[in-house]
Amino acid sequence: MEALLQLVNVHRWGHHHTKTNSTAFPPVYALSQCFQHLSKSDCLLCHSQSCVTLSRCLPVTSGRVFFDGCFLRYDNYSFFNESVDTNRDSVKCSGASATKLGFKKDVGELIENVTESAMAKGGFAVVEGEGEGVYALAQCWESVSSAGCRDCLEKASKEVRGCLPSREGRGLNAGCYLRYSTEKFFSSDKAEEKKSSERSNLGHISGSVRISSLMYKYETLEKATNYFDISRKIGQGGAGSVFRGTLPKGKNVAVKRLFYNTRQWVDEFFNEVNLISGIQHKNLVKLLGCSIEGPESLLVYEYVPNKSLDQFLFGIVWIFYKVDKLIELVDPCLKDNFPAEEAFKVLAIALLCTQASAALRPAMSEVVRMLTDKDCEIPMPHQPPFLNARVLGPANSARALSVDSVITNLLTKVEVFCSSSESWDIQSSDGPPNSDDLKDK
Repeated sequence: MEALLQLVNVHRWGHHHTKTNSTAFPPVYALSQCFQHLSKSDCLLCHSQSCVTLSRCLPVTSGRVFFDGCFLRYDNYSFFNESVDTNRDSVKCSGASATKLGFKKDVGELIENVTESAMAKGGFAVVEGEGEGVYALAQCWESVSSAGCRDCLEKASKEVRGCLPSREGRGLNAGCYLRYSTEKFFSSDKAEEKKSSERSNLGHISGSVRISSLMYKYETLEKATNYFDISRKIGQGGAGSVFRGTLPKGKNVAVKRLFYNTRQWVDEFFNEVNLISGIQHKNLVKLLGCSIEGPESLLVYEYVPNKSLDQFLFGIVWIFYKVDKLIELVDPCLKDNFPAEEAFKVLAIALLCTQASAALRPAMSEVVRMLTDKDCEIPMPHQPPFLNARVLGPANSARALSVDSVITNLLTKVEVFCSSSESWDIQSSDGPPNSDDLKDK
């Protein structure tokens, strides 16, 4: 996967295979494809998550995963030119039936338009229906020929029409992906150009991280912390656990294991890398790097003895406050066994008490009143001074903070397929394959 990641980092897609002369170790062929509307950093994000997800298929010989932003497949033969496969292609319909008059006709025309547009533009297109509420995207894999792209999209187009009048449909084929929805799931060209410019100013986040000294191998950090031994644990908060580690050259570091699910990984992990790696402040421990290639996301900080845990977690609270997700900072060990409204109030008040200027912090009498008076309005805290406007200003807020943005949607897992070379089983998108289903294949 390392070679494939390098290709994706440069081209946003790639295929690779291992060479072997041993029958005991058959060759492995792999292909990764990001959808063309994604930025470089979003592409790497989606690719990394697909690698983690597809690893659940091992040790069977074949697997593929569809996300709403990328595709990843491996097999024991060269499949790069495949465009359709009658045994493995599928369609996924979702959402309630639309009641709008003429909906089926409008979507049918939209699917035809996006298919024709993609074939004319090199394999990718997005189309918005006239009026309101219908959108479509078509993407062929770069390894597929023009004729193969046409065959794949025509097949997907026919199959996806079978979803109507459902509000959403996806065609998941060997050589392409086709989707329509009543909810917009991609950015317009102008918006995407603006975002691309903003992302360039921000340093391309994971793209630049991957090819610089900020990237650490997961195995290196695992060994540095003695496999996250409990004796190395510095502390734990709602955002993650922190462990003391020693790198091969003897440098001591603090390694944070992030708690995440698919939705919050983007905001919590990449925003922290983006925000903190370029910031120097006396109250902020320096971020040295990160790891995104293992089974979990890790952040690497300088290790400062006798410093409190909050210095390793600083910045996360403000980020979650800005996206109205403070409640997600509560220790997951509590498992929702707490009054959410009270937890939010306590966290918001605590944020007020950490403001840089003493004049902005509430007096203890005010804190008591805010905690005890249900009708007391809690004022908005001021932005921390080291999270300056260049990083969190209005121009960048959509990219850095919007939980409802397209980057959140791109990590929606559509389907995971795992099989031996003889047959395929379609696995639920809710979890890893059942080991019993993979026996005797």
